[in-house]
Amino acid sequence: MRSDLAPGETLLFVYGTLRRGGANHGRLAGARFVGEGVTVARHALFVGDFPYLATAPAVHRVRGEVYAVDAA
Repeated sequence: MRSDLAPGETLLFVYGTLRRGGANHGRLAGARFVGEGVTVARHALFVGDFPYLATAPAVHRVRGEVYAVDAA
């Protein structure tokens, strides 16, 4: 586990509307911004009623942001 995480914190990678300036960013109220991130592996990004990443077809590395969040 990373030493800069507080007890009970978990790292969360977000993309799309959860990023800063996105329509759903408010859902991360209270979360601590750690930094920008990009997936190591390539993924397919599907956008529709419910956006999600899939391992196939492996199209591109996805850019996003990393937050430290707690269980709440």
